[in-house]
Amino acid sequence: MPDPSQPGAPRSGAPDRLAQSAALAEGLPAAFAASTFNPADPALAGVFMAGSRTTRLCTGALPVPMRREIAWWVATCQASGERQIHASEWNRWAATAADVVQRRPEVCSFADLPLSEWMTAWGRVFHARHGRMASAASRARAEIALRALLRRLAVRYSDAPWWRHDIWSLKLDPRIPRRPHESRGNTAACWDTLEPAWLREGFKFYLRLQLESGQLTWSSVMNQHVIAFRFAAFLASRNISHPALADGPGLRALALDFRAFLHGWTRTRPGRAASGGHLEARTVARSLQAIGLFYRVMSDYRAEAAAALADDRWLALSDAHARLYRDGDWNRGRAIRQADERNYINDTDLARMLSHIDLLGLPRDQARPVTLRSCGHG
Repeated sequence: MPDPSQPGAPRSGAPDRLAQSAALAEGLPAAFAASTFNPADPALAGVFMAGSRTTRLCTGALPVPMRREIAWWVATCQASGERQIHASEWNRWAATAADVVQRRPEVCSFADLPLSEWMTAWGRVFHARHGRMASAASRARAEIALRALLRRLAVRYSDAPWWRHDIWSLKLDPRIPRRPHESRGNTAACWDTLEPAWLREGFKFYLRLQLESGQLTWSSVMNQHVIAFRFAAFLASRNISHPALADGPGLRALALDFRAFLHGWTRTRPGRAASGGHLEARTVARSLQAIGLFYRVMSDYRAEAAAALADDRWLALSDAHARLYRDGDWNRGRAIRQADERNYINDTDLARMLSHIDLLGLPRDQARPVTLRSCGHG
C-alpha cells in the first residue's frame, strides 16, 4: 500500500493518482522515464520547439504522478506528431505545480485542479518571480499548453462512457465508433465551451446514438459540431434556456426564426471582427436539417435522454419537436444544369477513341498511322 504521507498517495474517497499515473507511464520509452528531458538527446528528436532546444525540462521537484503525467504527455506528443513542447513554458508549469503542492499537499496530479485554478496559481508565481503581471499573450500560451494535457487526463483518468467526455478524439479513446480508415481521424471535437449545458450534453447523447447505430460516421462529427455552436449562438441571442425551446405555436415560429438567424450569420473568428460573407443556402439547409434531425431523435428518445443526462426537462419534448422543419423550409441553392450534347462525347465516338487507346503508351520516337473517318460533326 502507498504511504499516505507521501505526495500522490490516495486520500479517503480520492482517486489513486499513483495507480492511474503508473498506467500512463507503463510502456513509455526509456528516454521518458527520467525527470530531466534534454533536447540534445537523439531519442527526443522532434519533441521540442526550435526556440527551446537549448533548455532542459526538469520535473524532479514534482510529485510522482505529475512527473509521470508530463512524461506521458511529452511522449504522446512525439508519437502522434500533434504538437511540439516548449521547454521553458513547461518549466514554468513545473514551478507553478511545485508551488501549488507546497501550499496544498493534497494536490498531487494536474488532474486534481481545474484549468481556472491552475491559471490563478500560474499568475501568482509569475508575479512573484517578475514583479509584474503577465501579458495576455503569455497567459494565452500557458493556458493552451496546459489545457491540452488536462483534457486528455480527464479522458484517461475517467471511467465515464466515452460520449460523456468534453473532448472526443480517436487517438485518445478507442471506444469511439470508427471505420477502419477514417479520413479525419486526427481531428478532435471539443465540447467544453458549448453552452448552455443542456445543449452540450444533449448533443453528445444524440451523436452517440447516431455513431453507435452507424447513421453517422466520425467524419460527420465536426460538421455537426459547427452546427451545434451556431444553434447555441441562436439560443443565447433569444435567451432560450429550456430544451423544449417554446410552447405550442411558438415552437414553429422559433424554428423559422432560426432559419432567419442563419441567413444573417456572418463568419467570425474569436477575438476578431466579422469576416467573409453570409452562409450559402446549401449550408443553411444542412444546418436546419441537422437541428431538425437532432430534435426528432431526442423526441423519440426523450425518456432515455432524461435518464442518461439526469435532466427531466427532455421529457417536455413532444411530437411537434419531431416535426420541427418541413421539406419546403429550406432551399438548397443548387443550380440544375440543362444537358448540352455539345459538351459530351457520344458512345460511338468514345468507342472509336478507346480502340486506339494503345497510342497513349507509344514511345515518343515511334509513330503509327491512324485513318480518320467522319464523326458526323461536319
